[in-house]
Amino acid sequence: MARPRKIERLTPEWPKIRRRDRKDGTASWMVDSGGPISPTVGRIQRTFRTEEAARSYAVTLRSTYSEHAQSGFGITSAQRTDAEAAFKLLENAHADDVRLCDAVRFYLTHHRPMSGDINLADLRTKFLENRRENGLRPDSIADLDRRTDSLVKALKPKRLARDVTPTMIRQYVNRADISPLTARNDFSVAAAMFAFALRPDAYRGRRTRKDAPVTGWIASNPCAGIPKPHVADDTPPSVLTIDECISLLRAGYASRHTHPDGSFFGDEFVALLPFVALGLFAGLRPIAEIRRLDWRQIDLDAVKPVVAITRSKTRAGIREVELCPAAVAWLRLCPEPQTGLVVTSTNFQKRFRRLCSLAGITAWQQDSMRHTFASCHYRTGQNAAHTAAQLGHAGAPSVLFTHYRNAVSLDTATRFWKLTPATVLDDSPANIVPIACAASPDKLATSSVCQRRTA
Repeated sequence: MARPRKIERLTPEWPKIRRRDRKDGTASWMVDSGGPISPTVGRIQRTFRTEEAARSYAVTLRSTYSEHAQSGFGITSAQRTDAEAAFKLLENAHADDVRLCDAVRFYLTHHRPMSGDINLADLRTKFLENRRENGLRPDSIADLDRRTDSLVKALKPKRLARDVTPTMIRQYVNRADISPLTARNDFSVAAAMFAFALRPDAYRGRRTRKDAPVTGWIASNPCAGIPKPHVADDTPPSVLTIDECISLLRAGYASRHTHPDGSFFGDEFVALLPFVALGLFAGLRPIAEIRRLDWRQIDLDAVKPVVAITRSKTRAGIREVELCPAAVAWLRLCPEPQTGLVVTSTNFQKRFRRLCSLAGITAWQQDSMRHTFASCHYRTGQNAAHTAAQLGHAGAPSVLFTHYRNAVSLDTATRFWKLTPATVLDDSPANIVPIACAASPDKLATSSVCQRRTA
């Protein structure tokens, strides 16, 4: 029976050094760090042939872990108990590979925003202020105001922005009483508002104009993981019939004046003839372009009359639009003085509703005049690229081919371009009043131009 090896402990301090006698009469020295002084230090056992080498390694080991030992003894009893409970929670969740510091860092990121907390009502206010400072158009601001108000009311104004979840956003945009297009627009506004509240890391290298400056109220956008609501692209564009175009032009011509005192009330004081002419025969955007257009941007006396669009909905919309003979003829009938804005904004919605009523149009769809122009222009020219350039489309010309190639017949498109004042206004030149006579209704009887035309 072999006798047991003799092990003698040589040092009382940590780490322990023991001498081990071998059967062959030689000895070795083992460094044992059992009973660690810090949770970060594991058990280490190494054997050396000389006592000097073992003691040198022990000194290195003590120096390496001295700071850990001091910090370990600096933890209070309550902190150690809390750490043990945290590790137990991670173990029960089968997350043994998660470090406690990672869990704490996640908590601080998501529940302690670097800019503090903000509720949805205050976030909405700051978001709208930022968009105004960025120079967003008043119409766009009004749309944001309306949509964000609906969003905040649905999610509760006092709710903290960091507490909004993707499920809440999904339920909001999927409500049953709205159309797919409204759902998509509501989603885009919600995504923009929460992007405004994001932390700095999400904005490095991105455009401030679109995404707003860094705010740091939330760590992630609750809309990020939600697909944008789909809108079917097979819906035909809203196109006016020839009879509707004639009625609209006649109503615009009959009510082309403003009242001598500057007001617009009354059937004959609507002053929207240039709005109708440019919408039908130039295809301009009604809000982003026509209502922002100045008379100085229209050149009717050029070899090829054009209207210069210098401010548009998109950068692709900045262009020169060729004016067809019908557009030029109707614009020459617009009352003087032709200075300033082409369409006065005073009571615009009320005046436009009155114009539709005079034309007998009960259901008006946005961009109907622009869609009518695009349909007829593409049908007669069969050039998608040219039509897209006229419209200021940012997308590919294939969109026109998909939506407008069969919107109107060739006969309808041909008749559309012949809707000049001479053909629309009872085919009688006597009913057409030129610019010189249109300045004031009181001048109609005395104007020599009118007398020559009606003679």
